[in-house]
Parts: sequence; C-alpha cells; structure tokens
Amino acid sequence: MQTRKNRKNDETSYEKMLKLRRDLTKAILIIEMVKNRESNKKELILLALQIFEKRFHVSSCFNDLIKEMFLIVVIY
Repeated sequence: MQTRKNRKNDETSYEKMLKLRRDLTKAILIIEMVKNRESNKKELILLALQIFEKRFHVSSCFNDLIKEMFLIVVIY
C-alpha cells in the first residue's frame, strides 16, 4: 500500500486519458461521416428509383400515343 502518490503515475494516467479522449473524438467523427455517407447513398437510390419510374411512365405514355397515332393513320 502506497502512502503517497507517485507523480509519474499521475502524469502517465493523464496522458492516457488525453489519448483516449482524442481517439474517441476521432471515432465519433468517423461514425458521423459514415452516417452521412449512408444517408447520401439512400437518397441516391431513391432518386434513381424516381427517375426509373418517371422514364417508365413516359415510355408507357409514348407507346400509347404511338399506338393511337397508328390507329388514326390506319383508319384514314
């Protein structure tokens, strides 16, 4: 059992705590960046889906219009 504190141990502990804090701060930053990346990927997928749906709808409408024009031409 020690009767007095050893200053070297206190300094070492303090340095370890500073390093731990720095590492945890970096980890939090990395986690936030990953969260933003995944959010952006999700948004990109949703936008790609909307583009696909709109192109499909336009294509479908265009095909219907061509069919109607063909019928009009055939009738006359």
